[in-house]
Amino acid sequence: MKIKKEKRQPGKVTSSHRLIVSSSIVRILILLSLSLSFFTGQAQKEGNIWVFPDSLGIDFNDTANPITFTSRIGPGAFGFPLGNQTAIADSTGNLFCYAGVIEWSYHGLYVWDRNHTIMPNGHNLQGHPNRTCLMLPYPGIDSLICLLHLGRDSVNTNNFFLFYSLINKNINNGFGDVTVRDSIIYYGTITDRKLAAVRHGNGRDWWVLTWNYVTGAYMKYILTPAGISLQGSQVIGSPAICNGFGKLIFSIDGTKLMTVGDYQGCVDVFDFDRCTGLLSNFRDIGEHNAQTHMENEYYSCDFSPNGNVIYVSADNSVIAFYQWDLNAANIPASKTLLNQYPDTGQHQGTAYFLHKLAPDGKIYIPVTSNYGGWYNTVYTHHLDVIENPDVPGLGCNYISQGFDLGSHFVEGDMPNIPYYGLGPVAGSACDTVSISH
Repeated sequence: MKIKKEKRQPGKVTSSHRLIVSSSIVRILILLSLSLSFFTGQAQKEGNIWVFPDSLGIDFNDTANPITFTSRIGPGAFGFPLGNQTAIADSTGNLFCYAGVIEWSYHGLYVWDRNHTIMPNGHNLQGHPNRTCLMLPYPGIDSLICLLHLGRDSVNTNNFFLFYSLINKNINNGFGDVTVRDSIIYYGTITDRKLAAVRHGNGRDWWVLTWNYVTGAYMKYILTPAGISLQGSQVIGSPAICNGFGKLIFSIDGTKLMTVGDYQGCVDVFDFDRCTGLLSNFRDIGEHNAQTHMENEYYSCDFSPNGNVIYVSADNSVIAFYQWDLNAANIPASKTLLNQYPDTGQHQGTAYFLHKLAPDGKIYIPVTSNYGGWYNTVYTHHLDVIENPDVPGLGCNYISQGFDLGSHFVEGDMPNIPYYGLGPVAGSACDTVSISH
C-alpha cells in the first residue's frame, strides 16, 4: 500500500487531516475477509495490559492480583528506560500489540505484536521520548487499530505533528502489520503531551483532543468509520501560558476533562459533552503562581473512578502529590498533601512522571530520579499506589513503594491508554450509530 506524502504547511490542517477509508482499501479488506462490526461499548478489557520501558508489563486481568511480565521495550539508546507508550488487548484481555519509543530521535517509535516481535513496518515511526501516543480500535472495522502519535518538527522545533498509523490485525498470520505509517493529521503549535481520547456518545466513534499552546484552544477530532476529521476548537480555561507542559485526561465516565500545566501551578477541570464535544463548567483549581514554585510545577493528573476526586503531582526536585475534592464547597481549599519526596542523596532529582488509574480501581505512580545518576533504585523498582482513590483526604491510602516491579524499574510514564468500556449515552440525541458527522 502506497502512502501519500503531503507538503507541510505550518499552522494549517493538511489535506490529510481527514483519513478516508477509500474504495481500494475497502476492496483489500474484503479480499482479506476482514469482518465489519460496530463497537457497542460493553465491558471491554482492551486496557487490561500495560507495557513500559525496561522490558516490563503489568497484566490487570485478575484485578485482585495484577502480575508483571516481560515485554520488549528496552532502554534502547538511552542507557536507561524512558519514554511514552501505549498498548491494546482484545476484548477478552489478551494482549494484541503495543507501541513505545526506544530511540532518542524524531522517529524512535516502534510497534510490537503479542509475541513481543516488531511488526512488519512497525519500526522507526515518527515519535520521540517526550511525545505521547495512544491506540484506538477503529470504529466499525474490527480488524483495524488506529495508532495516534505526536512528533516534533526537527527543523522548526516549536511545531509538532499529530500523526496516525493503521495496524491491520488480520494479516501477518493474525499478528498484525502496520499498513499505513506516519500520515499527518495536523501540523502546528500543539503541545507534546496533551493527547486524550474518549468514546463518542453514540458508543462507537471516538473524540480525540489535543491542545494548542499558542492559542490556548482545545482541538477536537472525531474518529468514525469514514476517518478522522477536525470538528473545530474551543478556547476555554486558564491562559495559554499556564498549561503548556502536562497531562490531559478524561474521567472514565467521559463527563469530565482535566489538564495541568507545568511551572504556573495550573489545574483546570471541565465538564465534557460526549455528544457535542462541548467543554463547559470550568473549575479553576490551581494557584496560578507568578513565578516558578517547584512543589507546584504540575505535570500529571488523574480522576478517581467515580470522577469526584482528583490527583495532581509535580515533577521537579521537591515533588509533591496532591488531592482535591470536586464535591467540596470550596474546591481549592480541599487541597490535601498526600506525599512528598525531598531531593536527597540517593533519591537525586526526584520526579513523578505520568501516573494512571488502573483497571483494579487503584492509581499507580512512577517515581523516577529525573535522569539522575541514581535512577536504578528501590524507588524506581516500585510503583507508589493509591489504594482507595474515591475517598477524599488521607483515607485514600497513599502507599509509597506499594507495587513491586521485581528486577525491572520504571524511569518514565505510565502508558497512555483510554477507557474502552463506555457505551452510548442512553436516551440522548446521539444514542445511535447512524448519526451523521
